[in-house]
Formats: sequence, C-alpha cells, structure tokens
Amino acid sequence: MVAFLGYDFLPVSDPLARVLNPPQLEAVRHGEGRLLILAGAGSGKTRVLTHRIAHLLRERLARPAEILAVTFTNKAAGELRERVEKLVGPDAQRLWVATFHAAGARILRREAEALGLTRSFAIYDDADQLAEAKRATSDLGFDVGTARQHLSRIDRWKNAGLLPADVRVAEYDVPGKTALKVYQRYQSALQASNAVDFGDLIVRVAELFRKRDDILQNYAGRFRHILVDEFQDTNPAQYQLLRLLASVHGNLCVVGDDDQAIYRWRGAEVDNILDFPKHFKDTKVVRLEQNYRSSGRILAAAHAIIEKNERRAEKKLWTAAGEGEKVRVFLAEDERDEGGRIASELYAQNARGTSYAEMAVFYRANAQSRALEDALRGRRIPYRVVRGRSFYDRAEVKDIAAYLRLCVNPRSDGDLLRVINNPPRGIGDTTVEHLRASANRQGLSLWEALSSDDPEMPANARTKIAPFKALIEKLRAGVAEDDGAAAAIERVIAETGYADRLRLEGEEGEERLENLLELVGAAREFDRAWAGEAVSAAEQPSAPASTEPRPIVPNPLTQTRVQYLQAVRSAPGSLGSPQASDDPPGDRPDALAALAAAAPDDEDGRADTPLLGFLEQLALVGDADAASGGDRVSLMTLHAAKGLEFDAVWMTGLEERVFPSSRSLGQTGPLASGEEDPAEMAEERRLCYVGMTRARKRLTLSLARCRSLFGELRYNQPSRFVRELPPDLTDGLAALDRLSTMQERARKDVFYDEFDQRPRYGEEAPLPARNRMRESRYEPASKPVVKQAAAGVGGLGLGARVKHPSFGIGTVEDADGEGLNRKLVVRFGPGVGLKKVLARFIDPA
Repeated sequence: MVAFLGYDFLPVSDPLARVLNPPQLEAVRHGEGRLLILAGAGSGKTRVLTHRIAHLLRERLARPAEILAVTFTNKAAGELRERVEKLVGPDAQRLWVATFHAAGARILRREAEALGLTRSFAIYDDADQLAEAKRATSDLGFDVGTARQHLSRIDRWKNAGLLPADVRVAEYDVPGKTALKVYQRYQSALQASNAVDFGDLIVRVAELFRKRDDILQNYAGRFRHILVDEFQDTNPAQYQLLRLLASVHGNLCVVGDDDQAIYRWRGAEVDNILDFPKHFKDTKVVRLEQNYRSSGRILAAAHAIIEKNERRAEKKLWTAAGEGEKVRVFLAEDERDEGGRIASELYAQNARGTSYAEMAVFYRANAQSRALEDALRGRRIPYRVVRGRSFYDRAEVKDIAAYLRLCVNPRSDGDLLRVINNPPRGIGDTTVEHLRASANRQGLSLWEALSSDDPEMPANARTKIAPFKALIEKLRAGVAEDDGAAAAIERVIAETGYADRLRLEGEEGEERLENLLELVGAAREFDRAWAGEAVSAAEQPSAPASTEPRPIVPNPLTQTRVQYLQAVRSAPGSLGSPQASDDPPGDRPDALAALAAAAPDDEDGRADTPLLGFLEQLALVGDADAASGGDRVSLMTLHAAKGLEFDAVWMTGLEERVFPSSRSLGQTGPLASGEEDPAEMAEERRLCYVGMTRARKRLTLSLARCRSLFGELRYNQPSRFVRELPPDLTDGLAALDRLSTMQERARKDVFYDEFDQRPRYGEEAPLPARNRMRESRYEPASKPVVKQAAAGVGGLGLGARVKHPSFGIGTVEDADGEGLNRKLVVRFGPGVGLKKVLARFIDPA
C-alpha cells in the first residue's frame, strides 16, 4: 500500500497508476456527477483530460458521440483528440472536440433555420464587425468615430449572454442608451445579411435553446458527459450555454485554475470557477498540486505573490524536481540599460547551451518591446515578437474570402461593400450610397436591391453597378459547380481581375499574389482532408538538407492530422522543443487546427461543401493557434505567454504603474478614481503568477530607476510583486534598499515642469546673478496676497486626498518640508499626472 498526501492506492495492479499520480487518478476515475479539477500550472491537466475521456470510453460509460470536450484553441482541440486516439484508437474520431466557437458554429449550422438563417450563413471577423458597427452608427446619425466604442460595449453584452431585448441601461447612462440603439441596428443588419459574429456563436445558440426546448433536449440528452478545459477563462454566456447542455445528465467536468484567470478584460469571469461548487452542491473537487514544469524556488516565489489574493481556491504547488536556482532580480538605470543587460544575459545563456527558442522575455504592455528589440538587434540576437498580423488578416486574403462568402451568401452586405469596387471598377462612394438608400427604402439586402426595379435609383448608378452584378452572378454559378475550395479560389482570383491588378503593383503586388497562391495551396489540401484523403509524401514540400532534424512548420491546412499534431508537439518554444526551423513564423497559413479538431460524426454537423467548411475555419482562426518557429528568443506580453513554457524567462518592468498597471491603481481608464481597484489588482497578481510559472529552470525579474513609456518619463517605485518575494528565494533584492534615496534625489533634480506653480528658488535663497537686475527693476505698487494654506494642509502626509484649483483632485505621494512652502508630490487624474506643488496652492479634498 502506497500513501500519497492522504491517498491510498495499489499502483502495481493498476496500469493507470503507472502514468498518473493519485489525485490525477481520482479525477480520471470519477464517475457520474459534477467534477471540478483545480489544476495548478504545469500539473498535467491535459493528461488527466485525455485519460478521463479514455476511461469513459473503456468503461462504456459513454459512447464517443456522447462526449463533448471543449477547449479554447484549435491547437488544444487537435492535440486532445490525437492523444485520446492514441489511447483508445479510431473511436476518438467520433468525439465532439472543439473550441466553444467551433462547437457553436456547428450547432448553428445544423439548426440555422430555427433562427431565420440559412446553413450558408457568414461568420464576421473583427474587421467585418467593426465595418457593420460603423454602418449602424452612421445610419442612426451618430458619430462614426464612436463605432468602436459601441462595438466594445456590444461585445461585453454578448459575453454576458445579453441580446438587445435583454439589455437594461440606467437612465443616466446616455452613452449606454446610444450603444443599445446601435446594438439593435447592428444585430438586425447581421440577421438581414444572413450572418453572425463571434459572440453570436455562443449567445445565439443559447437563444436557440431557450426558444426551442425540443432542440435543447436533443443536444442535452445526447451529451452524456461534458468536459471543459481552461474553465477559469469562460464568460457568463459560455457558462450559461454549458449549464443548458448539462441540464439532462448533469455530468459536467470542468478543469481550470483560478490563479491563472487573466482575461477579465475580455469578459472572462473568475467567479465561474470559484463558485462552481456553490452552483452545484454535489460537486466533487480534486486539486492537482504536483508541478512537473518549474523548480521548487520558482514555485515558492510565485506562491508568495498569488497567496495574497483574498478570493482564491486554496492550493500550493510543489515539485519533486528539486529546488533549482534562486529567482534573480536586477535593477537597471532605464529601459535602454534594462534591454542591454537582458540582451547580454540572453547571449550568455545561449553560450551555456540553452537554445534561443527556450528563452522568452515578457512585458506588461506592447510599448515596452521597442527598447528590448533595439537591444537584441544591437547584439544580433534572433528574436520574434509574438503578435503581429496573421496570414489570414492580410488584405488580399480577406478580399478573396469576401468574394467567396458573397458567392455562397449574397445577403452578406458587409462582404458586398468590401468588394464592390475592389479591384477598382469605377463604383464610387456616391453610387454605393444610392444603392444603400435603395436597399433601406425597400427593406432589402444590397444584393437584392441590385436586382430590384427601384424607380428612385439613378440611371447612371444602375449602369455602373450592372457589370459588378453580372460578375457576381457568373462567379456564383461557377463556384457552385467547382468541386472544392481551391478551384473556387482560383476562379475568383482570375475572373475578378484581382491577380491582374496585383501584377501592376510591382514587387509588393507580386508578394501579395504569392500569398494568394499559398491560400490556394492550403485550400487544395483542405479539400483532400475533407474528402478523407491523405497527403502523399511526394507532394509535401521537401526540406533542405540539414545535419540537424528540422520540424515541420505546423500547418493543418497542408498536413494530415497526424503530421500536424506531430509538428505542434515539436514546435520550438511553445512546447519546449529544442529543435529549430528556418521558416519565419506567421508567413505561412499555419493557424487552423486539423480538420479532425472539429470533425463531425454526422453529415448534418458540418458545412454542406468544402468551400463552406474552409470559410468557416478561416473565420474561427485564433492567435493562439499560430505556430512558433525558428531558434529565436520570444518577446511577448504576459497575456500572450499563457499556456507556454521556457527554460529561461525574463520578466521586465516590475515597477508600480507599469506592473501592476496604472489602470489597476485607479490612475488611468474610463473609471479612474485615484484609488486602487481590488478586482484589477487581483488580476495583475494572477498575471504575475502566470508569467513566473512559465519558467522551468531560470527566472529573472527586472526593473528600472526611471522609464520612458507612453511619452512620459517615469520614476516609479519598485513593484509590490518584487517587494513581496521572500529573500531566501531571491538574489538581488538588496539593490532595492538603495533605490528609494536615489529616486528621491532624481525627482528633486529633474521633476519640474512648465506647469509647476511654486518658485524655483526659496525665499531664503538669492536669485542667480543673471536675474538680480531684473528683480531690482520690478517693484510693483501692490503685491498679490499670498494664499495661506488651509488648516491641516501643512501636516498632510502620504495618501492624503487634496484639491487644486487647476489640476483637480489628487493623492499625495510624497512630501518634504513644513509650513506654507511644504513641497508635495501629488498624482492627479488622467491628463494631468504627477505634479509638484506647494502646500499653499491646495486644499484638503
């Protein structure tokens, strides 16, 4: 009998016990009912998920088609399915394994008619949504410049599971009332265009289930077991959908870590996981606390940060891998010195044998990357910035996709407006406005208005539009006859004149044309995957001769499922492989998951044609699905680091107002109050925890005495996260003890500005020689009355709230001296910032 943290098992007789620790085994073997798996960073949650699915199938607790597994990225879905297939064989092909949005799209595709849509509905991406919001804003007579603001609020409403009829806006919320009107117009436009946006893939499925109980019972009865990965990242709409789907059998297994909930700004609600046992009283809770990634000191340091969050599920990670190196902290002079020192350390670490692909530099805001990039270029260190434009976000790719969507769904006004004069064909804004006015008068889509006999449509506008109408009709007929997505794309490129137009643009146009040819190649292999054909080795691009093994760049559109997933596991950086690739990341269409990640187990569950399937996958592509490549250092924001791991990690900008951000301190943002926001600060603390637990062996935290950021020179205090690190786990904290005195001297020396209202020289100090004559000449008959400091101002201390006649309300951050000339450093609201004023000019707030 082997005891393990309170668990007793007989591992010798149980093959599962050879690959799972006792808490993991308990989670895998759990039978009916709700299950919450609190899986700490690096604790093997994917292994638990895959073995639990395999256990359900082996024990015949569910058939493959009765299991729904939901992830947040296509890459994770593909990997999960492939790992289950290794355990149970071909039965894994019939599982429902998909992202929330892919599963929603699949259900909507099957049940579209119940919501007044057709099966060929379009899925609008971010750019399409903004364009539609701008049209809605303009049609209502509001400022088009506010469209993005309205769209942001619409997105928040959809994340909360609210359609226009469900939204309630307070009487005083005038911008909210305007946004609601835009929301109503926007949603009506989507419906008229036979289109949905990303939020609709969740909220309209919930709407469908509420309207049609028979459809809800069909799906809820079908899914005997539902498993959800990264549950802490779910928003209220997704949680609502899960509860509806689990309403019949009640077998809902959620896996997540509240300490890694860092997407509050995207609508995620950490209370979903924290309150799960309250929502379901019979919930079994299993904690996975053994970490298989980081060293002991890194885990202990990270715990010292996260344990100060008041609202969290109690857990503490541990490892059997040893204590490892201490966490390092270094203090730089400024952001350039910080970048230079990090570049030197990266170079030295590489010389010691760590590949650049196993190193990463994290920062809180994208603007911090500039100084780091300059330093790495100066040392000729290869790097990649984990952000940037996706292959599928390129204008030429989106243009062709718009033509294709218009061919299969002519009611899509957004796609028609994008291509009606692209390439240029003499249709200007005036003609387009005539067409839109005609459509609005008749209550038709733009395409229907093209064919209408509206007597108010000017003859010259009708003449200009006629060739475009004929072109689309020809394309629609041709695309309907094409046997795949690739043939349809080739047709559109050729018959629209798009390729000819690109050739006239010289070298840049040729490069864009090459991107379209790459799109054709990707679509051709998608067609073969759709038909169930394997890509022959002879047709795969041959790799150049090399003495080192070179991984395939993960590209689910040009690889079989097995090839793709093998490449994902060996991709440098993201999963810890030391292999390198010469292909620059992001240059090939590598962001879609394998077709199997969303492969239906019935014909009704997928799009009717390969072209529709291809367009759907294009719409569902996510940043997290992009593959990494090359022996390069990864530069990224802390949010982008979620789910990754590296041998060595540098976290930069550990200063108050940088990390934690000024927004969490209540100093910026629409709701800035000058006071710390507890919810925002808790999220910042979780973000720090996520960053620290990405490191396997070596973790370095850096800060600077002063930093130029967002056009402002800042002398920030060291981050509270650095101050909270235990000294016995950290090297370099002693430098912070000398920092306060130096920073105060720097403030006194340089932190004056043209708006400062105090005399530069005290009453006891003589003026410089160059000003003495000017002083003697100025002797006014009457001098202004010097304002006396309000009672109590002379004794104001740190944290006091004060009021200035010009700068408004602020908080005292530093003070020096006594009496009327007491010097105060006050942080005022957005647009003013940090000011130095004398006590005589302020009053208590």
